[in-house]
Amino acid sequence: PERESCMRNVFLPLAGANEVGGSSYFVKLEGVNVLFDCGARLRAQFSYPNYSLLLEEQLDDFGQLDLILISHAHYDHIGSLYSIASSAVNARIMATRTTKELMRLQLIDFERSLNPRENEKIRKLKLQRVGEIIDKIIEVPVMTSIKHQSLSITFYPAGHMAGACMISIESTRCKLL
Repeated sequence: PERESCMRNVFLPLAGANEVGGSSYFVKLEGVNVLFDCGARLRAQFSYPNYSLLLEEQLDDFGQLDLILISHAHYDHIGSLYSIASSAVNARIMATRTTKELMRLQLIDFERSLNPRENEKIRKLKLQRVGEIIDKIIEVPVMTSIKHQSLSITFYPAGHMAGACMISIESTRCKLL
């Protein structure tokens, strides 16, 4: 029975598995819908992971996402956060404090969430909305377990860059790192 429960869970790579950029993975664990990272590919202005696959195979809409977990603030892991978080209004977004601060730098200060051809009014509104999304991020202390429904989430230092973490999710029956 324990193994059967874990087999009903889902792992769906949306991008980044065999390429550089666009890192994003969907996991359904114990009925909780989790998105790991919201990247963008570096070779194209707005080349996002295959989020339509997520809607075709797992969700009716992004409002069904429960958690968005960000491993680190490189653009290939955060570049589509604005797009997804704007639609995933019920999702709790989590990252380390350092990652959150670097995300603000990447997406607002460097304006990497904007299309260079957008008019000034749209740019200002979009930057304001990106700021609101970043402010909503829950800062997770490293090596401290956070509970969400039946899951325990822990961010472990990864050493890739400042604030980078591996993320562990555990339930009574399943473990994922």
